[in-house]
Order: sequence, then structure tokens, then C-alpha cells
Amino acid sequence: MTGTALFDITDIEKGENPVLLWTEEVAEHDFYEFIHNLVNRYSDTEKYTLDIVCENFIITVQTAKLGAGTWSLRYIGALELLAKLGDLKMTLQQPAQKDFAPNDRLKALGFWHKGGGGHALDALRHAVIYMVMKCKWRPKELLDDDTVDN
Repeated sequence: MTGTALFDITDIEKGENPVLLWTEEVAEHDFYEFIHNLVNRYSDTEKYTLDIVCENFIITVQTAKLGAGTWSLRYIGALELLAKLGDLKMTLQQPAQKDFAPNDRLKALGFWHKGGGGHALDALRHAVIYMVMKCKWRPKELLDDDTVDN
């Protein structure tokens, strides 16, 4: 499974909060069709600008010991191809960046996914850090002060 989340951040630069449109956990066998349909739906319209945010996956000694599959690398490659073909912005984030938005912060923001294996929550975490870092979003529920490293 992999987690997905879609936000409307149209007015985030005007100080408006992002709007969570949906979250979903997608099975491996459905991923390619799901992402292809999503990119086609939202990139073919004047109304939206689609930014792809994805957790990077690096094979380490530890992941190799765990027998981690290469499906994460294949997903990232597919997303990179769709981004390139669609002239979309794609941001890869490190796994540790999710720590910025633990469950209590997600709940305080009103961003939550019920059920599943936590993958959609991880997608929300990555979206939150993207909106803070790239869009300069500063919700009081998330920040202890006004500073976030760029």
C-alpha cells in the first residue's frame, strides 16, 4: 500500500489554509492506473496546478537486510516520468521529514485519515511539510514559533 493525499492550495499564498480534498491508501497493483488518472484529471485543467510530493526511498544496508522490495523505487520513477511528461513540479522528501507533523499536529490541523496502515497519514505529513517549506504556510496549530528552516 501507498498513501496519497490531495490538497487545494490555490489561495495558500494569500494566507488561506489549504483544503484537504481527500486521502487514500492505494494497493500496489492499482498504483500506476490510480496515479495516471489523477495526473490526467488535475493537470489537464486551467483551474489547478499539480505539484507532486513524494517520500524518497534509498536502499541502505538496513533496508537490504529487511528484504525491502524495489516497488518504492518503481513508484518514484513512474511519478518522475509523469512529472516530466506533464511539466509538473515534483519534490522528493526524506523519510525523517515526516517527524515534523506527528499525529497530534495533523489532528489539530483537521487533517486525518481513518483506517488503513498509516500510509495516508504519512502522505499528509509530507504534504504538510511541503506546504510549510515551499509555500510558506504558517498555521498556528503547527508551529511553536514563526521559524522553519528553509
